[in-house]
Amino acid sequence: MTLADIMAGQTVEATSPSGTSGRRRVAVDAHVHLRGDVTMNLRVAADNFATAGSDVGAVLLTDSEAVDTFETLYSAGLPHGICETGEAISLMSQLGIRPVLLVAGCQVVTAERVEVLLIGTRRKLADGLPLEAVLRDAEERDVLAILPWGLGKWVGTRGKLVVKALERHRGVMVGDIPARPRAFRSALLSHPRRLGRRVLSGTDPLPLPKESNRIGTFGQIVSVKLNPIAPAASLIAALRSPETALETYGRRQSLVEMAGLQWALRRENKRLAA
Repeated sequence: MTLADIMAGQTVEATSPSGTSGRRRVAVDAHVHLRGDVTMNLRVAADNFATAGSDVGAVLLTDSEAVDTFETLYSAGLPHGICETGEAISLMSQLGIRPVLLVAGCQVVTAERVEVLLIGTRRKLADGLPLEAVLRDAEERDVLAILPWGLGKWVGTRGKLVVKALERHRGVMVGDIPARPRAFRSALLSHPRRLGRRVLSGTDPLPLPKESNRIGTFGQIVSVKLNPIAPAASLIAALRSPETALETYGRRQSLVEMAGLQWALRRENKRLAA
């Protein structure tokens, strides 16, 4: 089954404010780590995207250096309900009540310990490269680069590096996550907007039990006409365009929830290290 077949099967068609038909309400989770049973994760994500009021869901994969979701799915033959598109950087899932577009990407931890998300590529970069080298490579290959917020990761020297990177590389976006409680108002999330930069939101699920259930619960909805042959390329182009409205959805975690998850993560890391 092709993406065109899946899209044709959708009975709900969204219309842009200007009346342009053929557009879909696509709920985008811009920071996704798939762990464990990928097909189950995608079924849960489809439900969450439907709850958000979308016609189609999209997960922007941010695989770590040791993970390759696409290779895992291809290695044993694509599971039933997941099909190829006309481009190498995307797959389409029809495992749940909403179609879900998987967009290849990775997460790089630079030499300066700044995280960079590279979206729209299956080429992996090793951790430990300089931030400037990673961003230059993204520009040369026309890969979407996102600098995601993280607890304690945008302060001090690293915070200054993020500011300089945003000023030097005009195509770089910033990322927000639900683990940034409203009380943690970051000046760096306001600074990009003053520079005319876009902020993309995503769940960033932690490597903990049940965290994968959050995929699709936090992000943005965009109205976009997906190209059946190159859906990821058309979605990335829309996310980059200042003319595309980003309708943020989802609930932020409270300080208590965030602290509980950080404690659970530390405990899990100690268990694995023992």
